[in-house]
Amino acid sequence: PGTALRDVHLEDDAKATSAALPLLKNVLVPVPEKHNLPSLADWSKVIEQTKNMHIKGNVTPAILDKAQEIFDELNGSKEKDMLLHGDLHHDNILSDEDRGWIAIDPKGVIGDPAYNGSRFIINNWSKRTSTELLPSRVTAVAEALGYDERRIAGWAYVDLVISNCWSMESGDESKINTEFVEALASYVS
Repeated sequence: PGTALRDVHLEDDAKATSAALPLLKNVLVPVPEKHNLPSLADWSKVIEQTKNMHIKGNVTPAILDKAQEIFDELNGSKEKDMLLHGDLHHDNILSDEDRGWIAIDPKGVIGDPAYNGSRFIINNWSKRTSTELLPSRVTAVAEALGYDERRIAGWAYVDLVISNCWSMESGDESKINTEFVEALASYVS
């Protein structure tokens, strides 16, 4: 129960983004000493697996190679690992009458804290084109998490490709927005 941030986004993306920013940082927690949670490295294995599949749709080998290259660079240069939400987007942020905006349905993944804004950046483009909203979202998330825009956009690129790879694993045809992929890639090129 509660209003999903998606509903705010439909009216005003900047307002929705502003509401989400504190959560992107506040849901980060230290990695527990004992856990059996996946890491971003575990998640990224699907990129290589997808290269070996007969790909239906528009995820090209070049997109997969770029995602792997970005992943290797960002994962190799991270300062620390944290426990991340892993799926923090507009449908997983609800307004609670007593507590305000809250995050729900965490996936729990270990990795670079800069990754935590990725799913928020790549989801919910219903009102305007993704390339129109991308710069403001990347800038806002970078400022909120304290990372440069290149790192934030790079993780968003990787997350978008991983998400599409998971869809293809389950038999769906990839319908990746190539214009959006190119816009994200322009940050890291």
